[in-house]
Amino acid sequence: MGPPGRRRGRRVGSSTVTSEYVHHDDCVESRDWPALLALLGGSLPFAVVGGALYTSGAVSHRMSEHLAEVTRLDTASV
Repeated sequence: MGPPGRRRGRRVGSSTVTSEYVHHDDCVESRDWPALLALLGGSLPFAVVGGALYTSGAVSHRMSEHLAEVTRLDTASV
């Protein structure tokens, strides 16, 4: 704990970020919410496509390994 009367917060550069500063009305009003939401909305399709491609590739790789193992076991038992 610091001395009494001193604001507690995380040091970022040369300023202290506190809850009062982050949630101050002037700061909230100055944020460009439509642009931030548009950026988030624009990134979602890329995230979904990336997740689908990763999942598809991982499943395909595991199925190829499984098929190779089954083929190896079939040829070994003959």
